[in-house]
Amino acid sequence: MDDTSRYVADRSAETFDRDFRDDYEATAVLADGRRVRLWYSRDGDTLREQHWSPDEQAWTEPRDVVTSGEPHPCQGIDVVSAGGTVAVIADFGLYCYDGEPPQESVAAVASGDLTEWEVDVTEGFDGWYSATVEDDGVRWRGPDGAALVWDPDGGFLGNRG
Repeated sequence: MDDTSRYVADRSAETFDRDFRDDYEATAVLADGRRVRLWYSRDGDTLREQHWSPDEQAWTEPRDVVTSGEPHPCQGIDVVSAGGTVAVIADFGLYCYDGEPPQESVAAVASGDLTEWEVDVTEGFDGWYSATVEDDGVRWRGPDGAALVWDPDGGFLGNRG
């Protein structure tokens, strides 16, 4: 893989909640030693990302994966990875950090050099509860049989319940 990422930064200290930062960020370690960190912005309406290279011993500049129309993040970001593909579940909703259900559920995926993220936002939905990276793509599962599939050649496919 040709990694076109620019590793020129330190790890961002930004977080939505300094006292409970583990509830609002997640990190995955890939098989090649790279790390991918995702977190909610200080304002809470944006999912951000940066990744680290063991060869460069540096991080990429932080960047936005998706900005929500909902004002608050939900606790927990789920990140899974396999074979150079990273899949993410993140949710947003009014007072979601206090336990209210999400109004937007985000499925995001990146592969290879992690410079391009594909995002699917499902509104009015109680959230994806699992993501699995498989040989032929990624599968998200949700309540009542809802499913979403990402294919590396075709992008997002699937039903929404």
